[in-house]
Amino acid sequence: MSNRLVELKQFPSTVEASIARGILEDEGIDVQLSDEGIGDMRLGPAVGGVRLIVREEDVERATAILASVHRLNEDEAVDFGERSEEAEDEAGGC
Repeated sequence: MSNRLVELKQFPSTVEASIARGILEDEGIDVQLSDEGIGDMRLGPAVGGVRLIVREEDVERATAILASVHRLNEDEAVDFGERSEEAEDEAGGC
């Protein structure tokens, strides 16, 4: 069992990194965030973002978990740019 820590992903903000951390921790994966304060200062994208770090042995499982959550979000995505005909009628054609 390796205790080596590796960077799994970088996020532009602390909020996004914290969401990913919560998802992984709920699945029993230990997570650390590096450069967390940088994300709060809105400098994250300029300096590489907030880094999500996991044990090397958890990389494959953590990657799969985050990928499945991403797929779920894409499947449930709603295009707010288009309105149904029913919504148009209710809004008076606005």
